[in-house]
Amino acid sequence: MKINKTFFTYLIKYRSFSILHKLNKNQNIDPNKLSCSNSCPKYQNADVNKSKILKENRNKVGIYRWVNNINNKTYIGSSVTKCNAYFSTCSKLNFVINNNSSTEASNISVSPEVKYPDAYLNKTMILKDNKNKAGIYRWVNKVNGNTYIGSSTNLRYRLSQYYRLSYIDSQLSKSKSRILCALLKYGYTNFQLEILEYCTAENSLNREQYYIDLLKPEYNINPVSISRFGTKHSIESREKMSKSAQGRKHSEQTKDLISHLSKGINNPNFGKTQSKETKALISAARLGKSFISELAKAKMSENNGTAIRVLNITTNETYIYPSIKKAAEAIGISQPALSLRFKTKSSFIVKKLYQVEKVKK
Repeated sequence: MKINKTFFTYLIKYRSFSILHKLNKNQNIDPNKLSCSNSCPKYQNADVNKSKILKENRNKVGIYRWVNNINNKTYIGSSVTKCNAYFSTCSKLNFVINNNSSTEASNISVSPEVKYPDAYLNKTMILKDNKNKAGIYRWVNKVNGNTYIGSSTNLRYRLSQYYRLSYIDSQLSKSKSRILCALLKYGYTNFQLEILEYCTAENSLNREQYYIDLLKPEYNINPVSISRFGTKHSIESREKMSKSAQGRKHSEQTKDLISHLSKGINNPNFGKTQSKETKALISAARLGKSFISELAKAKMSENNGTAIRVLNITTNETYIYPSIKKAAEAIGISQPALSLRFKTKSSFIVKKLYQVEKVKK
């Protein structure tokens, strides 16, 4: 169970273990009337003062107290080892805080590391600033104030998905997503994007869970942060996904939206000019390359070419070729020479061996 440290005052070193025993046994001692000596440190905000708490109490033994600043409930404990267990998501705390009230969450404010007031106009900056970074992000609906909190080990890639309508269409066809529906309904310009915190990839899920617990975002369907990062699909799952994707086509509306979001400022190459060196490299790379496969060429020739019938007078064997070019290659003459003969005659003898004529369609 996690603990929202923002709501707590952290007090260190009570003078008597008997006080600890009596308080936790619910005996008649008011913990709020207890006083500490001047040497006892007091930390008003356990979240903000986390680093200071851990630093000042390193290798120290003592008694500590958690105080809930909302309902004044307390917990007292002692330690002869480390004091950082309460800041770890894997620690099992024996003190439960009831802070599910939405009004409490709405009164909490955080200071994001970065704010992008208009998610539509700031798209290029958002993707550029967050390249190769991990962290926690928040979508804020400027119309109704609703929010969504997420995390990623690759913020640029994750945030770019929100701008790809093909991705949105695919996700909504499989499951519900409040934030994706809201982005389509209100438009990107009515959303502010915030980077709440940059962190390590390993710690991103822990920090996401912290902010979900603290801020209670309305668009988050799942109150628990989860990730499939590092997992692999089985062969059966891959085959099922492949079959389900076969024949899938975008609706005309989706195509129009994709086209719209790929134009102007949304185009990744918008405003960019390639240098002469880059153009020369692209041109050199394309030299001698055919962008149409041989199979495609044969199909085009078959569909658009003039079918030619060639009869070997000696053997009486007949061959039909899909084009003049193929027939010329088989006979052993040039294509222009064969084409020139067809301008005056529809059937003629070549090399005193082959009778050549066009096939009537």
